[in-house]
Amino acid sequence: SAILRGTLCYGQFGAVTVLFEANQLGYEETKTIAGIEFTYASGFNLWAYVNHSVLELNEAYEAGYVTVEQIAEAAENHKLLTRYLRITPLHSRIPVTQ
Repeated sequence: SAILRGTLCYGQFGAVTVLFEANQLGYEETKTIAGIEFTYASGFNLWAYVNHSVLELNEAYEAGYVTVEQIAEAAENHKLLTRYLRITPLHSRIPVTQ
């Protein structure tokens, strides 16, 4: 699937793989899933690959494929990776909380 090209894996949780895909939009974006914030210096998508299908992460959460704890772990991986890559300094100000 073209949607998986260039994505980063934020964790595998049982049968679900959580993926991050950046895009070239020129604005900072924050998405909240299960009360947990993901922020990035550009537009982005969060995907869940489950049962040979790609869903938006919020859809996978609402369908019960991933838990709040798993989303928190994926958010922490997102925070660590973006901090490591120095993509945006904003993450140092945003706690990963439920």
